[in-house]
Amino acid sequence: MEQFVQLFIQSFSLGSFYTLLALGFALVFSVTHILNLAHGELIILAGYVAYVLEQKLSMGLWETLPIAIAISVVSLMVVVSFVLHQRRLSELHSLIITFGIALILQNCYLGTFSANYRIIFHKSRYFSLLGGHVFISSVQLYLITLSLGAIGGLYILFRKTFIGKALRATIQDRFAAQMAGIPIPRMQLLGMVLGGIAIGIAGPLYARVSYLHPAAGIEPTIEAIILTLFAGMGRIRILLAGGWLLGVAETTTAYFLGSQWREFVSAMVLVVILIFREARGRENSV
Repeated sequence: MEQFVQLFIQSFSLGSFYTLLALGFALVFSVTHILNLAHGELIILAGYVAYVLEQKLSMGLWETLPIAIAISVVSLMVVVSFVLHQRRLSELHSLIITFGIALILQNCYLGTFSANYRIIFHKSRYFSLLGGHVFISSVQLYLITLSLGAIGGLYILFRKTFIGKALRATIQDRFAAQMAGIPIPRMQLLGMVLGGIAIGIAGPLYARVSYLHPAAGIEPTIEAIILTLFAGMGRIRILLAGGWLLGVAETTTAYFLGSQWREFVSAMVLVVILIFREARGRENSV
């Protein structure tokens, strides 16, 4: 019984974090229709910023978050604005351009930080549950509270504010929103800012649970693509449910088969989602 509760805590914290990883990608894709393959590299950039500030300058998590968020917002705006200003813009073109940007960022990280693996060493505190048979660490609490806080804040913005409803309308139908008088460029800017905030929160957390290295951005990009394809555009609750499902799949696989099978499970989930969406698209077209 205790083992399953411990697996649930691990799956819940990991799944919530996966949703946070995908949030920035999903927002940018929903508002601009840009497939940002440099998404993971921007998360790694925020992780490296947190690593330097915490390990070299002895700053804490709450002090590094505003700096990481500011750098992430500016970086994402530069990347997306560069792609948007291309004459021939399609999802395929954005895929190619952001892939090139991702390679450039990887080489910048290699030249700046070398190929060494780095992580923010944090002395975790453990809190006992169920009479001391189940434990939750402070890092898991960070993952849960910050991830769900960011997701919940975005959900409230979408549902309870005028500007959030305008952003939802832009995501659902850009042309209809423009006919209704909603300024599309401002909505795109808002989507970039919100996406940058999500990336700035995810980066320092990523540096606590996984190693930073120049090519580390591939994994969060894949997770983001999987969850965005699963949820669709602008569906935060489905995105969160997908994150939890992916967290459960990876955690149970690592527990029963070993951690070396985690990436295989992620890849298989991506393939299944693509096949399912292709089959559903054919049914709708008939």
